Amino acid sequence: MVYIYTSWKMVGKRMAGRHDITPGVLMDLLVNSSLVCKILARYQESGDRLERAARVAESSGDLLRGYRVAAERAALCYIRGRLDEGLQLARRVIGAEGCQAGESRASCLNTEGNIHLRRCEFEQAEDSFRRALELYQGTGRELSVGITLNNLGNIHNIRGESQGALELYHRALEIFQRFGDSFRTAHVLHAICQMQQYQRDFAQARSYQMRSLELRHRMQDYRGIVNGLLVLAVIETDLLNYEAALERLLEADALIETHGLREPHILAFRHGTAGTLYFDTGEFDKAETCFIELIEISRGMGSVEFLSGGHNWLGKTRVTRDKSELGLADIRQGLEIAAARGLTVQEQDGWNFMALCCRLLGKKEESLRAAERYAEISRRMGVPEDSLRENLRKLTDGA
Repeated sequence: MVYIYTSWKMVGKRMAGRHDITPGVLMDLLVNSSLVCKILARYQESGDRLERAARVAESSGDLLRGYRVAAERAALCYIRGRLDEGLQLARRVIGAEGCQAGESRASCLNTEGNIHLRRCEFEQAEDSFRRALELYQGTGRELSVGITLNNLGNIHNIRGESQGALELYHRALEIFQRFGDSFRTAHVLHAICQMQQYQRDFAQARSYQMRSLELRHRMQDYRGIVNGLLVLAVIETDLLNYEAALERLLEADALIETHGLREPHILAFRHGTAGTLYFDTGEFDKAETCFIELIEISRGMGSVEFLSGGHNWLGKTRVTRDKSELGLADIRQGLEIAAARGLTVQEQDGWNFMALCCRLLGKKEESLRAAERYAEISRRMGVPEDSLRENLRKLTDGA
């Protein structure tokens, strides 16, 4: 990937001195090189190239390429957490008249859906993705069909609907592998890993994540590598392999620092991962700091998924450390957010934590009621019965 990036820079320098280059060729060069910059997490450089391409499109009156530039700018805004700006750009293309906007319109519908999904607006997200899917299927864009199937799978993922998510992810995976698309193959392997993790099949989860990381290392996709390392840190924490978890976390931190990966979504994920590790190793003050950071970042970028999880973990940390009921208010706040926005995974965690914390505080009846809610949600998520029984035993032992 660095080789491709360097090649684009060399071509750009050679063309810069030429006067016979057409606006169309220049825009294609700028857009394609911006995509490589994006994969390499050079977001500012990617954005600068797209802004230049937008100026060329406007001055040349090339509507077709102008729509493509706007679609890529919207997608970059989504990655950088600039959701309002991204939504505005996407909707400008979606609402454009004429057939010239067709493929770019579908791309913007995907971006619109991703922004709705980030905000946990599931119905709007699904509507956007299905409209994009219809456009792609009508034009035979099979690779783009795979991208949209993956996005639809993400809705089921966040809702905790394991079976529906896995079916869509595997359909997308088959398309990506058939086209030899390593970048998107790595992405969907990462998503399947998370589903296996939710079902507590850690061996399978680790296997899928290692396959994803192998591809991402090959492409030097640093943003993807960081996400993968953080997921592995969570898996190792769940398996009580704390030294391995810390090693993965430090690897991720080094890449975040080296490559300037400061977008809110990555930092939120990082603080949540670190906080759970510190909690499990009894470093409660460090854990509390991480979860407070997580809550602040989540509130700033409008991510109710991370916000709910942050409140759940902050409450569990405070109850465990202080043996005080004050932390229960944090968990209740996390549960309120999860229930209001349909965040099944965070609601499951919240009732799990409520059962544990109430038991710790001697509130036997409240603990049992919370455990019942946890079991109800877990069965709805497809958690295997033997795994659920073991978890319930741990929750209610002594209650």
